[in-house]
Amino acid sequence: MFGSQIEDRDREHFPELCEAGDEAYNELRLTISDGIDQGVFRHQPLEEVAFATWAMVHGLAHLTLDCARTDVPDNGKHYLIERSLQIVLMGLCH
Repeated sequence: MFGSQIEDRDREHFPELCEAGDEAYNELRLTISDGIDQGVFRHQPLEEVAFATWAMVHGLAHLTLDCARTDVPDNGKHYLIERSLQIVLMGLCH
């Protein structure tokens, strides 16, 4: 998400940021794993689902922070974000 500001060679200068990202990803993996184990989510490979979900959330965050699609009013952006998350969850759930 901060790719243009922080390059791989600079990651050692921002250990807290990298650690926070790792913790968030691990929490996402745990949540998905629990959902699969409890039968809420379809049984699919954990790493594939976690990566796809992580990528989608990062994409939404990037679009929101960079004010992409400025022709969409703020309440429309909120709706599109909510619908995007609902669509992903529909794909995960039974």
